[in-house]
Amino acid sequence: MSNDSLSDGTYYEGFWSFRNEKVEVLMDEATFDTYLEAYLVSQGIDTRTSAELLAYATNIERQHHEAEKVLFDPDYWLQITDPNIRIIQLQRTWQPVPTDEAGETSKRE
Repeated sequence: MSNDSLSDGTYYEGFWSFRNEKVEVLMDEATFDTYLEAYLVSQGIDTRTSAELLAYATNIERQHHEAEKVLFDPDYWLQITDPNIRIIQLQRTWQPVPTDEAGETSKRE
């Protein structure tokens, strides 16, 4: 049993009730949902459920992460000609510092 009151409506045991000083309107949840969806569509509002929107957002977040990984690769930028992007050719190739098995930097003498 749910009894969630809205500012101008009450939901109780599968039924909606709306009241003002002049009239009270009662309907079951399925009828309300039908009219709610029609109204949302008429206003151009997305009608997906919270779960569908969450799945969509999760997918978009994953796609953004994959796109960032592509753009984090310096080679991606080499063919782009944009005056706001500076590409600096390095004179020597970067080499990682050798480490021993314990992960400590080797000391060359």
